[in-house]
Amino acid sequence: MTNFINISICIPTYNRADLLNQTLEVLYKENQSNNIEIVISDNASTDHTDKILDKWSRIFPHFVRHRFDSNQGADLNYLKAVELASGKYCWLYGSDDLVVSGAIAKLLKEIETDCDVYIFNRVECTKDMAPKRYRSWWKIPQNRIYDFSIKSHVLAYLYSCSALGGIFSFLTSVIVRKDTWNKMGVDKSYVGSAY
Repeated sequence: MTNFINISICIPTYNRADLLNQTLEVLYKENQSNNIEIVISDNASTDHTDKILDKWSRIFPHFVRHRFDSNQGADLNYLKAVELASGKYCWLYGSDDLVVSGAIAKLLKEIETDCDVYIFNRVECTKDMAPKRYRSWWKIPQNRIYDFSIKSHVLAYLYSCSALGGIFSFLTSVIVRKDTWNKMGVDKSYVGSAY
């Protein structure tokens, strides 16, 4: 068993115990390696989230949890989940989101390219997981690497976006290197903006 954590799946949650349970069930089925960490930041849920977390903390090999004493708002909850993570990459992940079969294995292969940020498309589904709408963030299919330290790459990326989600705004679509996140720091003036 390795102690190296490739991906910390950072899940902020608030009063979504049953949905969170489904999310963790799917992630457990997809976790075929021991180098994935589950990090939960609970924003003072008043439902039975604590019981769900007790159960899953005994099942996942790498499980970190935090509970605020009072609701701190979504932004601070997101930030706390990433702060607690120990993985090379942090995947901000909605507590009501699910992955398709094979997604984690594919993701582990993708991050071998060692980029700072990955952004993924999504399929919106009904509550019964019937596909409703495929959401692409780009005008043309993307499978490119952009170097944001080069102005022409930044402009090319922004011009290719067809929706705001392409600019790091849909929670479960964003995976970021933890050391890059830490280097950027947190600008508290954005807290409360949902960005």
